[in-house]
Amino acid sequence: MPIPLMSPPLMGQGPTPGVMPDPDPVLGAVEIEVDDETGDVTIRDPAAPKAPQGRGFDDNLAETLDAAALGRIAETLLRGIEADERSRREMLEQYTRGMDLLGLKLEGDAAGFAAGQGGKTISRIRHPILLWACVRFQSGARNELLPAAGPVKVRIDGAEDGAKDELAKDFERDFNHYLTVTASEYYPDTDRGLFYLGYGGTLFKKVYRCPLRERPVSECVYMPDLIVSNDATDLANAQRVTHRFEMAPATLERLKASGFYLDVALVPPAEAALAAQPAKQKEGQIAGVQPQRDQPEDKQHTIYECYSDIDLAPLGHKEPAARAGQLLPYRVSIDHDSRKVLEIRRNWQAGDAGFARRKRFVKYGLIPGFGFYDYGYLHLIGNHTKALTALWRLVIDAGMFATFPGGLRLKGSRASTNEFRPGPGELLEIDAAGVEDIRKLFMAMPYKEPSGVILEMIQLLMKDAAQIAGTVELELGEGRTNMPVGTILSMIEQQTQVMSAVHKRNHASQQEELLLLKELFAEDPAALAALNPAPARRWQAAEEFADLDLVPASDPNVPAQIHRIMQSTVLWMLASAAPSLFNQQEVVRRILRTINIGDADSLLSTAPPAVAGAGSAPPDLKAAALAAGLPLKQQKLALAQQELLQQRADSAREAAAEAQEAQQRQQDRALKAAIEAAKLAHAREKLAQQRDAATPPASRADGGGVHEAAAAPTGNATAGDASVQPQSDGVAPSVDATPTSGVAQSGNDANPAMPGAPPSIEVRLPDGSFVADAHETKYNQTGHLLAPMADLSHVAQAGREAGAVFRQFLDNGETAASAEPYLVATLVSHFGHGGLFDYQRQGNAIAGYTQLPQFRHVSNFNIGLFAQQAGMSLDEALGYAGLYAQFLSSNTKADQPFGLDSESREFIAKGFQTGASGAFDP
Repeated sequence: MPIPLMSPPLMGQGPTPGVMPDPDPVLGAVEIEVDDETGDVTIRDPAAPKAPQGRGFDDNLAETLDAAALGRIAETLLRGIEADERSRREMLEQYTRGMDLLGLKLEGDAAGFAAGQGGKTISRIRHPILLWACVRFQSGARNELLPAAGPVKVRIDGAEDGAKDELAKDFERDFNHYLTVTASEYYPDTDRGLFYLGYGGTLFKKVYRCPLRERPVSECVYMPDLIVSNDATDLANAQRVTHRFEMAPATLERLKASGFYLDVALVPPAEAALAAQPAKQKEGQIAGVQPQRDQPEDKQHTIYECYSDIDLAPLGHKEPAARAGQLLPYRVSIDHDSRKVLEIRRNWQAGDAGFARRKRFVKYGLIPGFGFYDYGYLHLIGNHTKALTALWRLVIDAGMFATFPGGLRLKGSRASTNEFRPGPGELLEIDAAGVEDIRKLFMAMPYKEPSGVILEMIQLLMKDAAQIAGTVELELGEGRTNMPVGTILSMIEQQTQVMSAVHKRNHASQQEELLLLKELFAEDPAALAALNPAPARRWQAAEEFADLDLVPASDPNVPAQIHRIMQSTVLWMLASAAPSLFNQQEVVRRILRTINIGDADSLLSTAPPAVAGAGSAPPDLKAAALAAGLPLKQQKLALAQQELLQQRADSAREAAAEAQEAQQRQQDRALKAAIEAAKLAHAREKLAQQRDAATPPASRADGGGVHEAAAAPTGNATAGDASVQPQSDGVAPSVDATPTSGVAQSGNDANPAMPGAPPSIEVRLPDGSFVADAHETKYNQTGHLLAPMADLSHVAQAGREAGAVFRQFLDNGETAASAEPYLVATLVSHFGHGGLFDYQRQGNAIAGYTQLPQFRHVSNFNIGLFAQQAGMSLDEALGYAGLYAQFLSSNTKADQPFGLDSESREFIAKGFQTGASGAFDP
């Protein structure tokens, strides 16, 4: 039972056995409690803080310490925070001054210059290159870090199974819903923070559980508001990390009433703390608002939330597992004006015997530099901006004075004004007594037009600044429309290296941020789906998050959208070439996401694909409508729709079949004509040789030289040459069906494993010359390039047509994005396995291919010829061929240039050089 007693004042830290505590300030008494069973006596000060029973791990430890101990903690930390602020003062001054270089504030006019008051320039314009770089970075980074569907992808660590896959998909869906819908502040807050990141080079994200919103939160903390001494290399080894923020009095009272902050009396907030933040004042000036608040009730409290290592044992709190004198990580919140502690909480995971400091902040950086803070565009191109601003003002001032020059007037000349502006045809009078030449009274100042050197210097500085900022524009305008696509892509890759590295660093930071949010969800699983009306799963246990690793939604290794489109094009090529190896719907879904079509599921059919040969009839819509009891009108409409769709499908199939047959007929006719032409030419040549052989040399008009040269064989004749016998009756000689002279044997004779193979004919250029092939094989001993036909003009013509269509696509802004996929698809259809100009293979992907090795070299020759005629470069032709071989060919050579063997490279280059020589020019 408590017994009040009188006691003199005594300073102490709480009830101590055998020591009389301080008396109650109201009653002037203390309490003594006597245990009726044991007789133990407990002396207690009613005014001392009482440690509640069952205190949780995250409770406010400030409630267990007395005012003196809290005061010592506050003073120690505030002195350290002030020292940290002094260590970065010069950097903050530069950060604040640089805001003027953005040119966001309208400058006052320069009336003082005209009045002779010491002004130095008329123009007040500022060059926008710094603002331009910040805005471009903000736009690009937002597209990378904040996709519309959400920034989260889930990866499973360890062995995968169906249950884990389903868990990962559910978590990805609910987490993205949380960040895009529930945490509605996440996207706009991050978007705004990216501008600060581009400008100053450093941005922080604070990941914590908000006591008012009662859910995990990730919010931006701008560089001036996170106080870290500049001698720290990262957040993990900083001695102190302090978040300075303002809080409305009403919000502070709510937190005190809820028990989150200690309920102590605070002095009214003053403006001194705001005056010590020049960056915030400069932001207010640029925005046109006054950061100071006139009404006392509107003034904000400045709170310092300090993360530091402290030993609380000498002050009255001992952690059971801590060693004597061990510094442990705590979070301490202090009101700046009152210099009073509001909270002290443990800053390590519950159950962590090592007391590892818990991460609460994630650093985003632009360009890492010498100190803790990264470099932004202010540091990279700030001096360029100042120089360009000065040059712009010089040019404008020079133009102004050259157009409206001032001058000098002779003293003593009388006039009512210094300004003379005669109208058209008007004559003004001035008093110039004794002066015969009026030109002697006035002299215009010799102002010059803007110098061309200055204009050139402006262009050089702008180009240099743009290169440093990593925002170089490609020259794709007039005069560059015929640039090969591969060259454009290589230029893009080269000139986006800086931005690519920046995005990779930001992706790493975003992954760290998402993992911290996942830790908070593991501590409170229900928070993930609390405000989601249709969650994929009701999260209840921390174990559900154990094997889920989070990665950003966008790929950090792909710096631009055009690279993703190229990847999607290659993916579609592979899926089309080997449909049995790919999930076609998932391929299409991924491609649609790449081109920013988010509702892919609504576009894809949910019905299972029809099985070829299954013989299943299409559903009868009329019967289905009757069974459903639909009105007659709707039944007729459904039937008409069914018939229309069937007619369209039949028409499409017939058109496709006719087009395929027409193409095949055209190819057959061309091949047949080429064979007949080759046979006829050979027969004529043999006839001429035989006639020359039958004519005595003495009777030849030319002495035998010309005809002897003509009789020389054009290639290595074989036993199967055409036999041509001269006829005495004037009838044309008979020509047998065997291959012609100088042409390698084909069909069953040349390769018994290839029945029905087309004949092998030496390729002739339009000027009649052959293409050399020094690689002698059992299929080709002619020394010349072999093909199913002698003339390859159709290959060159196809290349020119493809190049023309590609350039038309590229010149049109609406179709420019389709130009590259069109060119890649054309190359695959013409030169892929079984393609139009792939003479090396017969057959298709379903029935299989028959190899025709005698045409391997001409197939590669066609690639080079087609690419050159289409306007591509040789490196591009080799690069595309190597990329195709890497994925779809077994003879790729990873250790050789472009992944191609030497013979393939040789004949691709030979085809390209032949086209470049003009041999196939129309």
